[in-house]
Amino acid sequence: SDVEGMQKGRVFTLIETGMNLAYIPSDAADAICMNEEAVHAKTIDRHSWYVLCLSQANLSSTF
Repeated sequence: SDVEGMQKGRVFTLIETGMNLAYIPSDAADAICMNEEAVHAKTIDRHSWYVLCLSQANLSSTF
């Protein structure tokens, strides 16, 4: 992961909850924006970044 503070070999992910606004750590936002394949969509009052994810994975979470 490129997110500061994440251990090597660990992956940082955001889970889509259906909300139109997500509050995430600034390091995570920077990692998304720096992705070469990220698409920036800017409107009058919002900046959005989209990154395609075409791979499959099993997900387990620890809270």
